[in-house]
Amino acid sequence: MIFMADFTFSDLARIIAILFLTAFYGAVLWSIWESWPHLRSKAFRNSAPKLVFLFLLCVFGAAIRIPGLGWAHDIYTSKMVYGKFMLMPASTNIVNSESSFTGDGTWANVVQLPESYWSWLAEHEFDLIGKYPLGWSPEWETTKWQKTPTTGKALEIANYLSGDGKRHQIGHLIAWAATQEGGYFTYSEDPKKGYRRYVSFRLLIPASKQAVSIFQKI
Repeated sequence: MIFMADFTFSDLARIIAILFLTAFYGAVLWSIWESWPHLRSKAFRNSAPKLVFLFLLCVFGAAIRIPGLGWAHDIYTSKMVYGKFMLMPASTNIVNSESSFTGDGTWANVVQLPESYWSWLAEHEFDLIGKYPLGWSPEWETTKWQKTPTTGKALEIANYLSGDGKRHQIGHLIAWAATQEGGYFTYSEDPKKGYRRYVSFRLLIPASKQAVSIFQKI
């Protein structure tokens, strides 16, 4: 038996998440159920609104990383950040701090990108540096991808992020990769609160085929 004194915000959040996921996938199944009979007939126009609703629902679910649609989110993110649509491999060296009530925390990971991406990058480096990343919040200041070694504010941010002992191996990797030639970096910060509050920092390391990402909000 759970007493009210033992009921925490995390418990409430889990209950809300379960209800939301139930409603979300209920809407998905309803759209499929309603559209399927029309798809098998010539009355395709009758199913079009429901299919559009289903598509928009899945896009929304992928954008907020609803369980089961993480792969779609990763494909979208790969294009917006790294310039190429691809299935992202599983992360290693993950740091995922416990989020506070306001959503503050630190998230970091290392991904071993596929060989196909590095072959693409060898031919499209100009596109990566000139166009990406895309899709960041307009309230943040974001640099396009640049070549390492980092200098100026980028070096300050790399040193700041690598100096946090909570990040363990990822911190050491950032400190090393940021000073090497042949890699790429990008960062985004809240200009009002500064990188010590809100910051996103990414590195591409062709030598080891790795992509390093850190997001911090404190």
